[in-house]
Amino acid sequence: MTESKKSQNATKNSRKKYRGRATSSQRDTRAITKLIKGLKPTYLSNLSLGTVSPIYLPTFKTVFFNDKHPLEYSREHHLKKLMVCQFIMQSDQTETIKAIPFVLRFNKKDQQLEQDKLKRKIRNSFKKALGKIPLYWINFEHNIKGVRNKHCNGEILIDVKLLSKLRNALKCLYGLDNVALNHAIRFPTKARAEQSNKHGSFYAVYNWCGYSTKENTRIHFEQRYMNRGEVEKMYSISSELNSRAKLFHHEMLFK
Repeated sequence: MTESKKSQNATKNSRKKYRGRATSSQRDTRAITKLIKGLKPTYLSNLSLGTVSPIYLPTFKTVFFNDKHPLEYSREHHLKKLMVCQFIMQSDQTETIKAIPFVLRFNKKDQQLEQDKLKRKIRNSFKKALGKIPLYWINFEHNIKGVRNKHCNGEILIDVKLLSKLRNALKCLYGLDNVALNHAIRFPTKARAEQSNKHGSFYAVYNWCGYSTKENTRIHFEQRYMNRGEVEKMYSISSELNSRAKLFHHEMLFK
């Protein structure tokens, strides 16, 4: 068999493997979406908007972690890790401390940076604005309507009084002299409220993790099997949140 033929076969096999994984991922996502949309209102009757209390841990575990043979946290799928982080931040909310979704875009220069460098810049901006590194997670995406444009979606636990300070810090990260500055950072709390009214808080909160990671399978395929750049980890979790998520995951599944 010629090298050209071997290459073609390898590409076909890679595409077949990708389609299989993508189909499986879509099927699982649809099943979970159907399940959490179908939760009875009594599950959420005592919850404030966007909050999922530890009281409802059995529901959370049943929906997302009902595997017969659960994995350790280090081997867990990235989406499930973010689900655990989301649960912890939702549970830590108070009257003034809230888990807020955000979308952060990068200027053209920063889009060329390796993701580890971008992760550090984001973390340092959080620390500078808030005086400490908060609980947060982010996940990178590369495309908006087919146009390559690196940005990230995430969630952060923050005192709502500090949101304006955080917004200003992230605008500085983007660059104050950039034309698209007003689109550099947004907090889609209105969209979450609308989803909550339509499908319930449980769906609105946890669907954000699925939405934020929707491109991960495709990007991983391109990088690993199509040799389009170095294989990068698309998500990042703050150190404290990751440690708590690891402990909580173990206690939830193995104790």
